[in-house]
Amino acid sequence: MSTVTVYKVFLYEPQEDEPLVSRRMATRAGAVAMCGIVIEGTGCVIDATDLETGKQWTALDFDPVAAGREKTQPNQSDQRATPGQQVGNL
Repeated sequence: MSTVTVYKVFLYEPQEDEPLVSRRMATRAGAVAMCGIVIEGTGCVIDATDLETGKQWTALDFDPVAAGREKTQPNQSDQRATPGQQVGNL
């Protein structure tokens, strides 16, 4: 089993004119591909098969707890992310 670390990601939302939390989790490379910023402290080790095929991010609304994954880092940075603020498809 191959594993990867994914993170919550801030993406700029032009309609709101501010960064919002993506509905996907992404690897560091995936965050760069999305033009996003990794939210430090939200890392989670998941099975590589949980990533979308050929991509460096998960499906929309991926829940690592439901998938049986545990966080690898303390969740301190989540305080910057306001719950409910999410970006469309990325």
